Amino acid sequence: MPNLRHLLILLLVVFTLAGCSTSTLKVEPIEMTENPSAKIFELEEALTGGRAEQINVLSPTWYTKAERYLDKARYGLANNGSISGILTNVAYGHANFKKSQEYADVARKTIPNVIKHVILPMLLEQPSILLTIKVWKMSLSA
Repeated sequence: MPNLRHLLILLLVVFTLAGCSTSTLKVEPIEMTENPSAKIFELEEALTGGRAEQINVLSPTWYTKAERYLDKARYGLANNGSISGILTNVAYGHANFKKSQEYADVARKTIPNVIKHVILPMLLEQPSILLTIKVWKMSLSA
């Protein structure tokens, strides 16, 4: 019953990831005496580092939310927005980025098991899938 085993593993992965979505976002406030430009720069650096670690790929939804808050903070700074509004956006950006890191960690732990227990057995049972992948890859490079 390899198909049943695959289905059970897939359901386990889905429920694991779904369980993570129920957690709340913890936003740590930033002191209003902080320099908004410096705080924006810190968030930019964090997101750049996250992109280098492929967090934007492993947790695209939360990473994109963090980028949106960064954009809001930049807009507020460029248009003389309130310091509290800018720093609030930065705080939400950091909170969303932290959440994206958590999801990326789950993905990093889950993906190898899915490959080992679902994808590889599927490829061994149906080698024609490899041929399909090779043809698709060749069509992309043409």
